[in-house]
Amino acid sequence: MCSVSLYTQGETVSRFVKDVTKSSGLILPLCDEVFAQTGLSVADLDAIVYTKGPGAFTGVRMCVSVVQGMSLAFDIPTKGFSTLEVLGVGAAKKYKSNKIAVALDARMSEVYWGCMNRVC
Repeated sequence: MCSVSLYTQGETVSRFVKDVTKSSGLILPLCDEVFAQTGLSVADLDAIVYTKGPGAFTGVRMCVSVVQGMSLAFDIPTKGFSTLEVLGVGAAKKYKSNKIAVALDARMSEVYWGCMNRVC
């Protein structure tokens, strides 16, 4: 999956593409779509939040590269989160549980997984 979201004035605008094998050509066009819909630009951002893996090697590197480029060019602070952490917090809220286990297919008969106690 490749996704981009922008949160502004209490609303989230998102674009995503599921079942992609190569996200490198998608992330910048998705950014352009989100900025066009909101009428904002990179320079208007207060911060950039992103997932830093685990995930597909090239997809994660592409995400971090785009974030780093925007951050350096426009002096925007960034914050990276583990993909497992993001999914875990979402699941904890959805299922109203403080103890969550998250597992992702890492391919080649491997699994990325993590357990967490939600304190916030």
